[in-house]
Amino acid sequence: MFERKSAMIRKVFKLLEEDENDILKGLFDLSVSRKSIRGRIKMHSELTWSPLTDVIETDDMLIVIVDISGMSGSDIEVLTDGKTLKIKGVRKDVSPIGNKQFHKLEIPVGPFERIITFPFPVDYENITANYENGMLKISIKKIDSKDLTKRIKID
Repeated sequence: MFERKSAMIRKVFKLLEEDENDILKGLFDLSVSRKSIRGRIKMHSELTWSPLTDVIETDDMLIVIVDISGMSGSDIEVLTDGKTLKIKGVRKDVSPIGNKQFHKLEIPVGPFERIITFPFPVDYENITANYENGMLKISIKKIDSKDLTKRIKID
């Protein structure tokens, strides 16, 4: 009986290993063109990728630096509602057209979005953004929460 259970367990693990190999082969087959890889993962690329981002606090500022090379400033949109900062855009695929093989495919293309929640009150009316050398730098002035306090007159 022990041998039968052991054989059954081995068979289950063998099937799992075969499934894992099929999945990995489909994802990392280097003979597949970028276009067909993009087609296979279309579902995922229709979602957004998230660029690397640093959020730095100084005495009077919040500085957000976003790594989004290969674009122009007009391809990027920066929005705020006073509580969050949303950075979004689309990075175009610049790989050569035609028959090719990829040995690495690491640079994300397509739509991206990054949302940062402000950790404290900010002057969202005076946010500045500068895009240079593939880095987007957004500067946001901090404001004291006392400045937000408003006395309400009681009638």
